[in-house]
Amino acid sequence: FQSTEHTTTNTFSSATLERSRPPPKRRKTIQLPSANVNGPHTAIVGQADDEQWTETPRTEIVRLMLQTLGALGFTQTLETLEKESGIPLRSKHVEEFQEGLLAGEWEKTISLLPELKIIDDQAKVVQFLIYRQKYLELLEAGQKKVALQCVRDNMAPVATNPDHLHQLTGLLMTRSTKELQKKAKWDGKDGRSRKQLVTTLHGFISCDQLLQENRLVSLLQQAQQYQLNHSLFHNDEHVHFSLLKDYAPTAKSLPQYTRCIFGHHTGEVWFVQFSPTGKYLATCGSMDAVCFIYDVDDDWHKDNWTGEGVQPRLRLQGHHSVVSFAAFSPDETKIATCSNDHTCRVWDLATGECLTVLKRHRGPVSSCAWMGEDLVTASEDKKVIRWAIPRGSKTGEFVGNRVYDILVNPAGTRLATINSRCELTVHTLDHPMADMASLFNTAVHADDYVSSRNADDFVELSSDEEEDCVDEHHASRDLKHYYRTTHKAYDQLTSASFSRDGNYLLANMLVRERKGYMALYDIRSRPFKVVQRYLGYLQTRFVIRSCLGGAYQNFVLTGSEDGGAYIYHRETGHKLASLKGHSQMVNCVTWHPTNHRMVATCSDDGTVRIWLSEPPPSGLVTICESSGHTRTTSKSATDWVERRDALADEGEEEDDDPPTTVTTGSGHEPAAPATGPGSPQAPTLNPASSPSVDFMPGFTL
Repeated sequence: FQSTEHTTTNTFSSATLERSRPPPKRRKTIQLPSANVNGPHTAIVGQADDEQWTETPRTEIVRLMLQTLGALGFTQTLETLEKESGIPLRSKHVEEFQEGLLAGEWEKTISLLPELKIIDDQAKVVQFLIYRQKYLELLEAGQKKVALQCVRDNMAPVATNPDHLHQLTGLLMTRSTKELQKKAKWDGKDGRSRKQLVTTLHGFISCDQLLQENRLVSLLQQAQQYQLNHSLFHNDEHVHFSLLKDYAPTAKSLPQYTRCIFGHHTGEVWFVQFSPTGKYLATCGSMDAVCFIYDVDDDWHKDNWTGEGVQPRLRLQGHHSVVSFAAFSPDETKIATCSNDHTCRVWDLATGECLTVLKRHRGPVSSCAWMGEDLVTASEDKKVIRWAIPRGSKTGEFVGNRVYDILVNPAGTRLATINSRCELTVHTLDHPMADMASLFNTAVHADDYVSSRNADDFVELSSDEEEDCVDEHHASRDLKHYYRTTHKAYDQLTSASFSRDGNYLLANMLVRERKGYMALYDIRSRPFKVVQRYLGYLQTRFVIRSCLGGAYQNFVLTGSEDGGAYIYHRETGHKLASLKGHSQMVNCVTWHPTNHRMVATCSDDGTVRIWLSEPPPSGLVTICESSGHTRTTSKSATDWVERRDALADEGEEEDDDPPTTVTTGSGHEPAAPATGPGSPQAPTLNPASSPSVDFMPGFTL
């Protein structure tokens, strides 16, 4: 509309405007059925909208309120609400059914089943359970002839499982009541057996007739759990939030502040890992061939901890080349270290003594994993060997493709391997065939299963085809049915880590178009299904080790070739936080298993950083050096790293392209020379061939 100050056309009078205005909205009321003579009661529930309350939801809400009032002991209020609303908590038939069961009036309860709206298939089960109670009470009373007649006339026509019927008839041979109760796992007529029967049969009765116990409480708990599962920043094991408002945690629960920097290594740091309970922290270096062990004591978990004065508890030195991997034993008494010197060493964490040196490999040992008291090692020489520790004797061997990573889930029931053919293989260790003779040999087992299609098709398939990635009716749906299951991926897998429950596996892979790609596999599905993928970090040439973490392992943490570390939400795949501070590539990350607000990262800049969810109390970051000195800085400490490197180089220029002539495999395949940042001996990606990745110096994927 135009103002009358500027023109006299296209205007309306005030009367016309009043007529053209829409009528005001009215607040909506709901009328509940009422038995009160004073008339119906109304309740304001909100603004008017298109939703119309029907009789069904009103009735359900009132029934939930009635049940909750009864559980809380407000009997008079319950009776008043039933009278005013005209809605009973239970139907008359349910009351008669429960009274009949408790009184032992079996035929009366059977006659009420049609009124309880029980499904036909389940009606036979209900009848069998009722007659079973009758049969056991007859045996308890010594009326074996009548009990046998009950089996023939009542139980046999409705029995769905003949084995159950045979077991019950075998109870006729019992000689005493005590023997009967023990074999039947039944506490007798005077015990709680009838009440337990009532509770069991509640599950068969339609909810229209009988509500589940504490239904409103169950719904509220489901709503709370839904909020916890869908909250991006939920990172607390024990959280209690009000029912009166939504749960809305913030990013402050995530580790994002550098609290301490360890500079004890003299070169690049390739591996960092907390022990299973978080008691220790292990770091492995490249140039110094050393593994450091730190005590993660109670001070680390205090809000005012700064890391001042922290020094390694153990310096494990003995390898003659790069130490690229370490694995704590499940009981945290030993640690195994893998090296380019073709050996794996096992150390005592109490004394730092080397218990044994495993020397059967003919190539760099890429990774290892504990299987109870035994150790499994994987090498570039295409061998996977199982060792008895501490004797160091070989108990099994598998020769196949190069295995880049080998891991065992926390429960010790599944072993997974990643090889040079882009294959992810999961072995079920508690399978009857999963002894060493069948686990590590070259024979093909009859119950082996190889995925006929790639689970990575999740990225390419349409929405209709995605549903076919998991075959609900496949015989291998039960993981224990198959001893070995292999998944073929499109892209080169580089590393992997298990979830805490062992049902999911997080794998890093090289995908040129995406410059880094993590996939979360559900290994219970056949074929393995990618349930989520994580993009946005940089991985083009080198191996980066990622992990799951958080209170409920609802976060994914990864390093990156751009010098950052990134936290993703496990379910949605959203990037939540970027941990900036390292000056070079972040090779490995680890999340503390009990302090869910602490993570550790290691980098090519020669440092290990401890990150917490709260900033340092004084605003200063502590730097612990190899000389034992401790410094503080208010910056990211990258300037300290640059000064340290400059002193180490003594003014000499760094060679950006050192020559490499290391061979891989059997010694007939030359590795490509390394260029650019990263590992000084690492081979580069060959554009003319399949993707290559640096796992360690001289090790080409």
